[in-house]
Amino acid sequence: MGAAAINFELKSLDGKAISLETFRGKPLVMNFFASWCDPCREEMPLLNQLASKANKEGYAILGIAVEDTRAAVTQYIDEAKIGFPVALDLNSTVKRAYRIFGPPATFFIDGKGIIRDMVIGPVTAERAREGLRKAGASR
Repeated sequence: MGAAAINFELKSLDGKAISLETFRGKPLVMNFFASWCDPCREEMPLLNQLASKANKEGYAILGIAVEDTRAAVTQYIDEAKIGFPVALDLNSTVKRAYRIFGPPATFFIDGKGIIRDMVIGPVTAERAREGLRKAGASR
């Protein structure tokens, strides 16, 4: 907490580059997930709900798929109707950089790139509100 978030560059499913710098200037909810992870599946409706309010409330959401395959992630995005950008960390480089052992994990990063809160394990609505507040979102 209070440390600068580690920058990275990953690719989205359609091959576009996504980095932490992409989101600079607004709070970011960064969620590590996997298609096979039951707790990730349980929290996804909440993340989709947060994503539906993100533009209006001045923050962004990024999903980072870890320990997974491109095919499984593609299928899961369709199945869960994920409404936010997803980057592929198929070799776990970013996962290791953020020192998490496995999904789910959610980081709340402020507009200057500082980690203000984190939840290891499934995020709840209450913890998401708290994390967004700490990161400076207008909630």
